[in-house]
Amino acid sequence: MLKRHMPSLTALQCFEAVARHLSFTRASEELALTQSAVSKQVAQLEDMLQHLLFRRVRRRLQLTPAGALYLAEVRKILTQVEMSTHYMLSYGGETEVLRVATPPTFGARWLIPRLKGWRLRHPNIHLDVRNELEPDALVQGRADVALFFGQGALPGAECIRLFSEEVVPVCAPSTLPEAP
Repeated sequence: MLKRHMPSLTALQCFEAVARHLSFTRASEELALTQSAVSKQVAQLEDMLQHLLFRRVRRRLQLTPAGALYLAEVRKILTQVEMSTHYMLSYGGETEVLRVATPPTFGARWLIPRLKGWRLRHPNIHLDVRNELEPDALVQGRADVALFFGQGALPGAECIRLFSEEVVPVCAPSTLPEAP
């Protein structure tokens, strides 16, 4: 078998935390690692990728273009690992499977956290939450239920509105006009 060139999950977590905080110190606090350990993980990742992921500009940390591209991919990977872990934590050898299709971020950040206690209430049904970017998984038979944002018109499927969406503008106070 060929040796795979893959970074460790720890290295990916360190990179993502540093990129989110733009700080090795804050990332190390979040991950309960030393700043030196976080820095070493990121340096090894840069060495493996043969690309700088961060640069210092006027004593501030910035993502390089390569770092920004890699960050988007790493976030997808970490979300998938999180969802797979939740899936395995809920697995109990059930006899029936309910396949639920949902966009990755919605599934990981909204749906999965709300499924606590599912196994106790439904011990014979195993939930298989699948990452899908489009609701066609339902029509194509890859899912029994699909949760997606849209207008509720999917040929071959019965659509039920679960939530209304409210969109509000958000801006920094400094961008608002002065009050009269």
